Amino acid sequence: MYEIGNLWQLSAITPAHEHFISNLIKQKIHGAIENLKIENKDSLVPYVLYLPPREIHEIGLLYLHYELLEMGYKSIYLGQSVPLSNLKDLAAIYDEINFVTYLTVEPSDMEVDAYLEDMKHLVLLKPEYKLYVMGAKVKECTNSLSGVHIYKGVEDFLNNYRDNV
Repeated sequence: MYEIGNLWQLSAITPAHEHFISNLIKQKIHGAIENLKIENKDSLVPYVLYLPPREIHEIGLLYLHYELLEMGYKSIYLGQSVPLSNLKDLAAIYDEINFVTYLTVEPSDMEVDAYLEDMKHLVLLKPEYKLYVMGAKVKECTNSLSGVHIYKGVEDFLNNYRDNV
């Protein structure tokens, strides 16, 4: 994916090429998820994976969904462009919940901290609610909020959190 991104930035490939390859990769991940032998573990704290409004780059998050399911954890994949109000409704169902998001291009540079503040005050209403944030935009986060955990990417999350997931 890094190579595809570099080729796109250098205009060596067009967005159509990037979309074509991205969709092939997503199909492979969906197929791998479908082939998993998933056991229902209702007692586990769910991981709710989503992308914020206007964010459509989902391969990293989709791959994390696969990894969580493969490790036997409860993972709910909501996908692209999910409003905070939807997350608030979902949080009301669970006593404990782990939200996971991946910020590639959204929210815009000036809005990352504001977005995380909104998430903290509108959705993370209990100490048992946590948010795990990763992706290119995390370098723009300057606030440290309780319940919000920052990771560089999926690999960083899995390497640093695998024993606790």
